[in-house]
Amino acid sequence: MDAGLDGFGGWTGVSAPSTGFFYLEEIDGRWWFIDPEGHGFISVGVNHVQQNPDAPVFQKVYKGDMEAWGEADFAYLKECGFNSIYWTSGKRNTDACRKQHFPFAVVINLIHHPVSRREKPRPDVFSDEFESLCSSVADKVVPDYKDDPLALGYMYAGAPFTEMHDWLNDIFALPEDSPGKLELVRILREIHANDIGSLNELYASEFGSFDELLRPGALRFNADFDPLARMREGLRVVADEQLRDFDALCGAVAGRLGLLAKKHIGERDPNHLILGPSVKEYNMSMAMWDALAPHVDLLAPQHNELVDLHELYSRIGKPILISDENVGMVPHPGQHHGRLIKGQRERGEIYEHMLRLNLGYPFVVGAEMCGGVHDNIKELNPNYSKNGLKDAETDQPHEEAVSRMVKANAKIYDYAAHPLEKSELARLKSEHQDRWRKALLPGLWPTYLAFVM
Repeated sequence: MDAGLDGFGGWTGVSAPSTGFFYLEEIDGRWWFIDPEGHGFISVGVNHVQQNPDAPVFQKVYKGDMEAWGEADFAYLKECGFNSIYWTSGKRNTDACRKQHFPFAVVINLIHHPVSRREKPRPDVFSDEFESLCSSVADKVVPDYKDDPLALGYMYAGAPFTEMHDWLNDIFALPEDSPGKLELVRILREIHANDIGSLNELYASEFGSFDELLRPGALRFNADFDPLARMREGLRVVADEQLRDFDALCGAVAGRLGLLAKKHIGERDPNHLILGPSVKEYNMSMAMWDALAPHVDLLAPQHNELVDLHELYSRIGKPILISDENVGMVPHPGQHHGRLIKGQRERGEIYEHMLRLNLGYPFVVGAEMCGGVHDNIKELNPNYSKNGLKDAETDQPHEEAVSRMVKANAKIYDYAAHPLEKSELARLKSEHQDRWRKALLPGLWPTYLAFVM
């Protein structure tokens, strides 16, 4: 394309007022980040860039210098045509980004990721204690970034709405006077017009009044209520009216989290975007999207799989960032789990197609790849595999994957400037699933289908 890139990686072919910070703007039917110099920007990055001191390259290549390793990682991402990082891994990441003049999102962990949460109960987001937590975390993190032009905005939770039935059960297990429980019971009372008989008939229960729902554990939900369960054709067992109740309660939780995050971040930083939580789209009902939307500047489903992006955009009207797209993992010897694919070439091809598909939507302002610069180390974590750009022992690139990623990244603004028709996007999405089918190791496609279809 004729136009070039500015100092932030923005495309000079699109111009808008410069504010000194990133913001979002729809221009001629296409949504863009507008970078601090006033040019169109589409965010394409690699998440989870972590420098693990136990990785062999730490000593072999970087001689135990963590700072040098971090700077080298982000310099390499720029060399490969990536232009930002959405899911940063702490201040070490953002310091390295600043030295490389590399745009980044600021991560504020208000809700623990499911991997780190384990069996811990999730918080009562309606409580004073949770609001105090939001305030204290914002006090700690925001001042370091509020004047930084490299910051895209704030992401405040990763996959927070996984297994929402458990979160509601955690709240219903709290003491009777807990703010969250009082609010959820109020919502049920309102839905059922203060008629406990209506609720009893729906759930085959025998409560004497709505006040009895305040007893710890009086009402419980199971995994059949979660959005993912209802996406599996032929397996839906929950009545529509029960899903209505469940979605209203989940929406209240999602909306409250969004409200508090926006309040406590926004009060301390009026300059930057609220990027919201990175959510697994199959954990979200439309009621949850509706409740979250007023409190975020964009929507951030992790994948373009179990979501109709056109339907979501038509309903909410805000731009979308694909926030943690999977392009497959190549197994270590003897490994057999997850989205394991045949090789690095297939990984690169999936990335190429993923980027073309996602940037074809006129309301998608970025696509972030789940991975890392270096592979996860099998000995340190057997549940991970070769999902980086480089080998963690030799520091050598996975050339068959990386060369294709570099080629695709060179077309970011060509793709963005020429959005596709809805019918063409549907065709590409179907082709993308077919590409996955062919790339997965033998026997894994049915497992993949069970997960995403």
